Amino acid sequence: MPQPRIYLEFILTFLLGALAFFGLVCLFDPVPLSPAASLSHYPFLILGGLAGVIWARHPGAGRARRTTEAGWTFVGLMAFSTLGGALLLSSLSALQKFLAGYPIKPAGFVVPVCFGAGFGVLFGLYLQKTHNALREQTQSRKRLSLILQSLHDGVIVTDAAGRIELTNPAARALVPGFEELRPDEHLDEALARLTSPLEPSAEAMPPPHSPVLLATKARGRVLRGKAVPLFDLEGVGTGAVLVLEDVTFEHKIERLKSEFIIAAAHELKTPITVLSGFAEMLLDDRLDPEQRRDGLTRIHENAWQLNRILDVLLDISCVDSGLPLPLERHLHTVAELLDGAREYSRSTSTPQRFDFAVVAPDCRLIADKVKIAQVFINLLSNAVKFSPPSGVIRVTGAPEGGRYRFEVADQGVGMSEEEKARVFDRFFRADASDTALGGIGLGMSLVKAIIEAHGGEIWLDSQPGRGTRVSFALPLATEPSGANPAG
Repeated sequence: MPQPRIYLEFILTFLLGALAFFGLVCLFDPVPLSPAASLSHYPFLILGGLAGVIWARHPGAGRARRTTEAGWTFVGLMAFSTLGGALLLSSLSALQKFLAGYPIKPAGFVVPVCFGAGFGVLFGLYLQKTHNALREQTQSRKRLSLILQSLHDGVIVTDAAGRIELTNPAARALVPGFEELRPDEHLDEALARLTSPLEPSAEAMPPPHSPVLLATKARGRVLRGKAVPLFDLEGVGTGAVLVLEDVTFEHKIERLKSEFIIAAAHELKTPITVLSGFAEMLLDDRLDPEQRRDGLTRIHENAWQLNRILDVLLDISCVDSGLPLPLERHLHTVAELLDGAREYSRSTSTPQRFDFAVVAPDCRLIADKVKIAQVFINLLSNAVKFSPPSGVIRVTGAPEGGRYRFEVADQGVGMSEEEKARVFDRFFRADASDTALGGIGLGMSLVKAIIEAHGGEIWLDSQPGRGTRVSFALPLATEPSGANPAG
């Protein structure tokens, strides 16, 4: 159903066309009008009105119509401005003739109506142009506002005096306390109160084009702030824009990498120091055979320890680069896969007691025995490290569906929710006193990679003060016999 605005548009265009056509007739036939003569002009009024309606509904004119904020179309605006100009100039002309005592005749209004309508058209075009400019400016502001709201980085805009004018939601979320700022508060004062630079010599407000790391005093976030000055067309400073980027995760990774390098250097230095010390000792010709044998044994053990550390680094580099973890998979029983764990429990000098309880040890799995031993050694060393001296470390296993499930449980200090969420992350170290595999923060990450490379699954259950249980399941072998090497 047509809206009332459509009917109004028809009426206005009809009147505008009739007035214009009637003005042209009177211009070429300047005869004083009488009631009888006016009847002869009615057909021209009707023709002019119909012509105006046809023009208004023409596709070309329809494409030119634009709706204003009040709902009026371009044609409506032009009709009002044209009629308004004609009526205004006609009213002024009638007032002048009335004050001067001249007779008021219809033919005397032809020129005022035409000129008034012309000026009305020009004024309407000016209004339309102004309206379009304002509408485009409003749309640009709305678009800019949507862009600022959708950004994940915080944006803070200040005036020339440094007072905060605008902040996007990300900035208010990144810096707790921004919602409570005063409207006229300066940005440097707010940053000094809510953040602190990580570098002692840096200022809270970053210098232009120089990024500065800031730590929020609440929630412990690390932000990278970069300020850019704003200038107008004449080059006069009008304020500044501060962009805040959340780099908490990146900063933590960099810190963990630095700790990893220190720990790896320490772990590598220990066996190298032993190797060089005993090698130097063996150069002494006064040593008896027993001392030489002891020195060679120490060199052999530390050489293999150094080799294990390098194997861990190489395996992790393969995982990080997307390459498959190198495996030498063969058919083994569960009892054979536990040989490495039992050897570790016998050789380690620790007061904790180890308890092995395995169901169906003859179940067979296709696995890399060395890598699985590495998994058990890492899990057992972690259990030893975090268990009390009188604690018991249990290693259990049982078939479960088409898989075999192993579990290593301790009675140690347990883990918090944050530690459980990050236990398999690269470079995560719950304790700086880790040894070899765990000491460089890659142990549990490598364990997870080994289990997943075997097509298995690993998970962890822990509570503070109640110990930790690490479980992993490997698929049972489907081959009846023989070896199955895998790449």
